[in-house]
Amino acid sequence: MLEIDAPACKSDFENIRWYLCHHDTTIYVEKGNKWFLHILSPCRYLTNDGRCGVYENRPEICREH
Repeated sequence: MLEIDAPACKSDFENIRWYLCHHDTTIYVEKGNKWFLHILSPCRYLTNDGRCGVYENRPEICREH
């Protein structure tokens, strides 16, 4: 699960709608207005042994996770 910023304007809500247009994604809101994006599908770059197949060139968000 990835914490995301709470939407503050219509554009933010449109971005959330875009997330939800993808298969196996959900948005959770916890008490205290904490928003989370949950992606249930596996990464397309995972190898058969569960390692990152593009580790050296992985996206920044993966580096932060």
